[in-house]
Amino acid sequence: MAAIEQAILTWIHLVSAAIWVGGSLFIGIVFSPLLKTMTTSLQERMQIMIRVGKRFNKIAVPALLIMMATGLYNSHLILGKPNILFETSYGQFLIIKIMHHIILSVGLLIFAAHALNFIFKKTYIPDVLILIIFGILLGPIFHIILPDDFGRVGQVITTIALVVILF
Repeated sequence: MAAIEQAILTWIHLVSAAIWVGGSLFIGIVFSPLLKTMTTSLQERMQIMIRVGKRFNKIAVPALLIMMATGLYNSHLILGKPNILFETSYGQFLIIKIMHHIILSVGLLIFAAHALNFIFKKTYIPDVLILIIFGILLGPIFHIILPDDFGRVGQVITTIALVVILF
């Protein structure tokens, strides 16, 4: 990758991180305490916080996804050499970030499960159908995920999924 491409990718990563982290800190450290001085009604504060949160999520969620994607792409050289992960401070920091992202991904999956359940209750479109369409878009249509990307892990995931479904 050329130096200019790497610089642009790093810039996109840092801007996305600034949006997500900075916005979250602003809401938690500045806006939330200020809200207590604006109104004494807990119900009114909750409504304002929900409105602000929904607006912020329109920017924060895409920024988080971009940050995760660019971070994974930037770290592919480090991930290719496992000894660097454990022998350098950057590698150890990267392990912490990967664990953090795994926790975020689990939370995102739980949120998606509830969102798909909500969509099913409102539209009667099965959540499995939405997941199948999403999988077809990621795989055969846009070629974002290929069967080779899963390697041996794909066989394990498939086996676990079948065990969960059948039992």
